Amino acid sequence: MKVLLRLKTLENQQSLIEKEIKALKKIDGNQIEYIYIDELGRNIIKLFKDSVIIERVGNTKTSLLLKKNLETTFRYKNQYLNVELSLFTRKLEIKPNGFATEYTIYQGKEEINKIFISIEEI
Repeated sequence: MKVLLRLKTLENQQSLIEKEIKALKKIDGNQIEYIYIDELGRNIIKLFKDSVIIERVGNTKTSLLLKKNLETTFRYKNQYLNVELSLFTRKLEIKPNGFATEYTIYQGKEEINKIFISIEEI
């Protein structure tokens, strides 16, 4: 089904970015999936009971696994970078109509970004 999402993002204490975007929503058993296209490419967000997967394919290619209090690794690839990074999910709240998360990205032991993301159906 088609839905309208409100996306909020904040990186490294910069100003909050808020936008509305049209998405396709699929429900498959215990998984909710949102698919939308933006300036970074095709985005697929998969919501599970206690985790979220964010996949991007296009100008940026990556796949993130978010699970509260868990450190995971991922590859971030674009025209300038092709690097393996890790992230630690500090907060993760999953709802039937979206999610909110805070995580920190590391390259080795160096912190390179703190990110807040909130996505909800409107």
